[in-house]
Amino acid sequence: MLLLFGVLITTLTSCSSDNEEGGKSSEIIKTLKANKWISRDASMGEGYNDHIWVDLESTTLYFTSDNAGVIYWIQKDYDSDLGNNRTYDYEPFTYTVDGNKVIVKTETHTKDLTLSGNYLSDNSGVYEASPISSGDYELLNKISPKTGKCGNSLSYIYYPKTHVLSIYGTGKMKDFSTTNQPWHDLYIENVEIQDGCTSIGANAFTNIQHVTSVELPRTLTEIGANSFAGTLITKLTIYDNVIKIGEGAFFGCNYLKTVYLSDNLEEIGADAFHACPVSETAFSLPKTLKHIGDRAFMGWKMGTLTLNDNLETIGNACFTGVKGTINIPNSVKSIGGLAFEGSFNKVVIGTGLTDLAKSAFASTASSGQFYVNLGVPLTMDGCIFSGNVSDDDIQKKWTLYVPRGSKTAYSNNEYWKRFGNIIEDASLTSGNGEATDTDNNGTGESGKDDGELVPKYDYKNLTYMIDGVTYKMVLVDGGNFAPFYIMQTELPPNASFMIGYDYVGVLNQNLDVAVIKSEFRIFLDKLREATGIAFRLPTTSEWMFAARGGKYSKGFNYCGSNSIDDVAWYKGNSSYRIHDIATKKPNELGLYDMSGNYAEVCNDTDDLHHIDGNLCGGNWSEEAKFCKSTYAKPQPTSGKLGNTIYKNKYAFNAKYETIRLVYSVPK
Repeated sequence: MLLLFGVLITTLTSCSSDNEEGGKSSEIIKTLKANKWISRDASMGEGYNDHIWVDLESTTLYFTSDNAGVIYWIQKDYDSDLGNNRTYDYEPFTYTVDGNKVIVKTETHTKDLTLSGNYLSDNSGVYEASPISSGDYELLNKISPKTGKCGNSLSYIYYPKTHVLSIYGTGKMKDFSTTNQPWHDLYIENVEIQDGCTSIGANAFTNIQHVTSVELPRTLTEIGANSFAGTLITKLTIYDNVIKIGEGAFFGCNYLKTVYLSDNLEEIGADAFHACPVSETAFSLPKTLKHIGDRAFMGWKMGTLTLNDNLETIGNACFTGVKGTINIPNSVKSIGGLAFEGSFNKVVIGTGLTDLAKSAFASTASSGQFYVNLGVPLTMDGCIFSGNVSDDDIQKKWTLYVPRGSKTAYSNNEYWKRFGNIIEDASLTSGNGEATDTDNNGTGESGKDDGELVPKYDYKNLTYMIDGVTYKMVLVDGGNFAPFYIMQTELPPNASFMIGYDYVGVLNQNLDVAVIKSEFRIFLDKLREATGIAFRLPTTSEWMFAARGGKYSKGFNYCGSNSIDDVAWYKGNSSYRIHDIATKKPNELGLYDMSGNYAEVCNDTDDLHHIDGNLCGGNWSEEAKFCKSTYAKPQPTSGKLGNTIYKNKYAFNAKYETIRLVYSVPK
């Protein structure tokens, strides 16, 4: 019994002692943080000819948290011959408290200090407590690391002494404007992004011109638009998890001379490396790359260029300084204007090309060979070559080689006939039919007539899914129209579409900047075949009637409200980007996004697959007046579609425009 009591007493005493020690440590930490601790030293001397000097030195410890702080050292020199001088330095530290011992650790040194009253001391000196002034807080604000959030699970820390910004955590970085980055006003030279970060936000470091080096993480999958534009970086390694580089990501990096690209890239945006002075003797694109935006590599000296077998689109003015032979793989469908510039003397066009912009090639070679694996000449609106003399004169220096049996077709074509010589080559094959075929660029018609269709679903209660979310077909009756059903939402061009149990696919099958007529035809015919229902585009009058709310209309200016912000994404609230569908209020019929977001294509012709009709309702980039339920504008049918390589005729811009299908009540 005595033994147990003794143990109990010992245990209680031990706990009490621990509590006392913890309380004592807390009080010491409180004292340390409440003061600055200064150690001072002075020295002086005299020399010849009345030379006198005085040195005043002080070291201050700031305990800024329960376990960290900053050492600030300053020295003032007064010299009768050399004049006065002031130098300073600072360094972060961590510390722990053990009794009245304060152990301070920097990166290179450890100090064991003893607290006694208002003094901290060790064998080398004494630090005296002194009140912290407003000037001290200003100093600490200047020299202390800056921290903050730059994503849901991403943070940053900036070290003023080394001018290093370090980003750590997991997930995606936020997008920014060019002036609202959290580090916008900091002087940054080096950026270190640690593993865990998966994307770099748009404009993250745009025109932060002191940045000279960037370390990207291996976990990165996407680099946002304009993220490092205008910086002073000289070398860049993009690791293999990156699949997309956004528009202008490294635009105007005038000192960037070495770039290692991810082997798994799928898309490089417009101007991504524009005006970067990279010089290669030979350059091979990543094997997975599909899309290259306008001017993506403009300014590079490519040397011998090897394109990959998965490449589909090549934008305007992409490659400069190209030498030797250009082999266009069979996978490539479109090539923009001035896509290739250099001194190359041989071009081989694969079987898959459907759209070739005028002046796609610009070479300084005195002559060359141009091979096409296409039996039918592609429709052109200008010469194939361009240069500093007339395009005709340049093209005449080259010989065109075509598949057997197609010479006549090329010789009769306004622009292809301008080659100096046209020769049939039995080794070439045709990827687009025989020379007797007509190249309708996807304008041919197919599919069953409405009368041949037999509904396979209950058309009155039909639903559909966009990217896994279910919506419904809505009945519109009344007015001067035969009753029809209309989609509750518009169809984003790059979204997956399923109706009933049938997966129809993606409207923009190439996931590029344009939906062309052949893509729409394939999509619509597949939908009609799967459902047995005569889906079609609405007429302009049908669209406007539905947009105004049909027979339930309350006469709103916009589709569902007199306040555009309630029902539409437009220039005033869209942050200059498209938004998910059905995130604003619907109109009186329950239809979403009839105002703004995407403009919607209508068809007032007898051509089931006509996509050059009016655009209704305005889009996310347009002003409010263009988003009214009564607004429609004709599409241009000549020239290029926006800043793309596609022609306006038989196409619409997937960034701004889309479709909302209807069907009449079956007879």
